[in-house]
Amino acid sequence: MSKLLVYDKFVVQIAQSPILAGSSPWLAWMVPAVELVICVMLLWPAWRRIGLLAATVLMTVFTLYIMAILWLSPEVPCSCGGILNQLDWNSHLVFNIVFTGIAAIGFMYEKNYRYEI
Repeated sequence: MSKLLVYDKFVVQIAQSPILAGSSPWLAWMVPAVELVICVMLLWPAWRRIGLLAATVLMTVFTLYIMAILWLSPEVPCSCGGILNQLDWNSHLVFNIVFTGIAAIGFMYEKNYRYEI
């Protein structure tokens, strides 16, 4: 939601990325939309497993993006917004790795869970 609430700032931040600059207009809508769809999927037991897989994939993509920025980009753009705006890029990478692992564990655990309705 924070990306949508400060949409203009989010577009500028994407445009500052040496990797994503040309994609900023459509990424600024697609990323929050995908995140919201995943949130809804996580709320519904019938869709939760797919939502956890989608969350794991999305977090993996975000983590790979951060690695690419840190290791391949000659300049590191300003930090992202939202709740993580106080983290530097290295801390953000650690955060993403931890939460990617949590999403993957949730996905693996969910396949063994049966809902009683």
